[in-house]
Amino acid sequence: MKRLARFSIPIAIFLAAFFLASCSAKKQQPAEEAKAPVVIASIVVLPAEIERSDKGYDYATTRQLETGAATINTILQEMLTDKKSIMFLTENQKESLLSDFNGNPQATALYLGQQLGVDAVMLTLVSRYTERDGGDYSINQPASVSFKYQLIHVPTGKALCMGVFDETQQTLLSNLFSFSKASSRGFKWIKAEQLTREGLKEKLNDCQYLTE
Repeated sequence: MKRLARFSIPIAIFLAAFFLASCSAKKQQPAEEAKAPVVIASIVVLPAEIERSDKGYDYATTRQLETGAATINTILQEMLTDKKSIMFLTENQKESLLSDFNGNPQATALYLGQQLGVDAVMLTLVSRYTERDGGDYSINQPASVSFKYQLIHVPTGKALCMGVFDETQQTLLSNLFSFSKASSRGFKWIKAEQLTREGLKEKLNDCQYLTE
């Protein structure tokens, strides 16, 4: 009897461990299959717009923002023109497609994408575009640019990519962490166009659909 008891204890422990392991295995849920990336075969880039403001803009600010929107359009053409999947919509083409449609910028962008039958549409809104006042090494006012963009998936209305750029150039002494950026600029006060170009390159490089 003593010999039987000596063997029964390890067997009981083994069976208990096996039972617990079986229960644990049953509780584990199978790993979810990784979602396949969205396939984008066609993109339309809309003309950059001035972001709407509840307070409105005065004449001088409006002219600045119009210059900023035109600058963004030119730079985007340069950056994305070699992408076969991307086409650009002019302001006249945009207006002719909208006809009587009226909505916020996101709804308008989605509507235009549906009208054109593309997979995605790129919307860019500029909210600040201030040119530097001065020269390369001495200024009264630095360049300042703020814009945001979205790449909207037309079938779902969801944003595939988005980015916000907001920078007013600072002196190296006021921001010691900007040494590498200041060095790349030759330690000069740059113009709003260059600031915009840097911002677009930085933000669009984070979107795989615009770099492929």
